[in-house]
Amino acid sequence: MAALTGVPPAPTRVVRQALLDVYDTVVTKEPAAERHVALALCRPGATEISESDDEWTEALDLDLEVRTDGAWSFHLAADG
Repeated sequence: MAALTGVPPAPTRVVRQALLDVYDTVVTKEPAAERHVALALCRPGATEISESDDEWTEALDLDLEVRTDGAWSFHLAADG
Protein backbone atom coordinates (compact mmCIF):
# COMPACT_ATOMS: atom_id res chain seq x y z
CA MET A 1 0.00 0.00 0.00
CA ALA A 2 1.25 3.47 -0.86
CA ALA A 3 0.09 6.71 0.72
CA LEU A 4 0.13 10.22 -0.66
CA THR A 5 -0.35 13.10 1.73
CA GLY A 6 -1.30 16.69 1.02
CA VAL A 7 -3.63 15.71 -1.82
CA PRO A 8 -5.60 18.74 -3.06
CA PRO A 9 -9.42 18.70 -2.86
CA ALA A 10 -9.74 18.77 -6.65
CA PRO A 11 -7.79 16.34 -8.85
CA THR A 12 -4.67 17.80 -10.39
CA ARG A 13 -2.69 16.18 -13.18
CA VAL A 14 0.42 15.95 -10.96
CA VAL A 15 -1.33 14.01 -8.19
CA ARG A 16 -3.24 11.83 -10.65
CA GLN A 17 0.05 10.97 -12.34
CA ALA A 18 1.59 10.04 -9.00
CA LEU A 19 -1.27 7.58 -8.39
CA LEU A 20 -0.82 6.12 -11.88
CA ASP A 21 2.92 5.78 -11.28
CA VAL A 22 2.21 3.70 -8.16
CA TYR A 23 -0.18 1.51 -10.15
CA ASP A 24 2.34 1.09 -12.99
CA THR A 25 5.07 0.14 -10.49
CA VAL A 26 2.93 -2.63 -9.01
CA VAL A 27 2.02 -3.95 -12.46
CA THR A 28 5.67 -3.96 -13.52
CA LYS A 29 6.72 -5.94 -10.44
CA GLU A 30 3.95 -8.53 -10.80
CA PRO A 31 3.03 -8.57 -14.51
CA ALA A 32 1.30 -11.97 -14.43
CA ALA A 33 -0.65 -11.40 -11.22
CA GLU A 34 -4.36 -10.75 -11.22
CA ARG A 35 -4.95 -7.31 -9.87
CA HIS A 36 -7.71 -5.00 -8.79
CA VAL A 37 -6.95 -1.35 -8.20
CA ALA A 38 -8.43 -0.04 -4.96
CA LEU A 39 -7.90 3.60 -4.05
CA ALA A 40 -8.84 5.14 -0.72
CA LEU A 41 -9.21 8.82 0.01
CA CYS A 42 -9.31 10.06 3.57
CA ARG A 43 -10.35 13.66 3.89
CA PRO A 44 -11.72 16.01 6.54
CA GLY A 45 -15.28 17.18 6.35
CA ALA A 46 -18.78 15.79 6.08
CA THR A 47 -19.37 12.17 5.14
CA GLU A 48 -21.70 13.11 2.28
CA ILE A 49 -20.22 12.73 -1.19
CA SER A 50 -19.03 16.13 -2.34
CA GLU A 51 -18.57 17.69 -5.75
CA SER A 52 -14.83 17.27 -5.26
CA ASP A 53 -15.29 13.54 -4.56
CA ASP A 54 -17.22 13.24 -7.83
CA GLU A 55 -14.45 15.11 -9.67
CA TRP A 56 -11.87 12.65 -8.32
CA THR A 57 -13.99 9.67 -9.35
CA GLU A 58 -14.50 10.98 -12.89
CA ALA A 59 -10.82 11.86 -13.34
CA LEU A 60 -9.59 8.53 -12.01
CA ASP A 61 -12.11 6.65 -14.13
CA LEU A 62 -10.65 8.26 -17.25
CA ASP A 63 -7.08 7.58 -16.12
CA LEU A 64 -7.65 3.96 -15.14
CA GLU A 65 -9.87 3.03 -18.07
CA VAL A 66 -6.82 2.44 -20.28
CA ARG A 67 -4.87 0.61 -17.55
CA THR A 68 -7.51 -1.77 -16.19
CA ASP A 69 -10.36 -3.86 -17.49
CA GLY A 70 -12.65 -1.27 -15.93
CA ALA A 71 -12.63 -2.99 -12.54
CA TRP A 72 -11.33 -0.69 -9.84
CA SER A 73 -12.76 0.76 -6.67
CA PHE A 74 -12.62 4.09 -4.91
CA HIS A 75 -13.25 4.30 -1.17
CA LEU A 76 -13.83 7.45 0.86
CA ALA A 77 -13.31 7.97 4.58
CA ALA A 78 -14.39 11.29 6.03
CA ASP A 79 -15.28 13.08 9.25
CA GLY A 80 -12.62 11.42 11.39
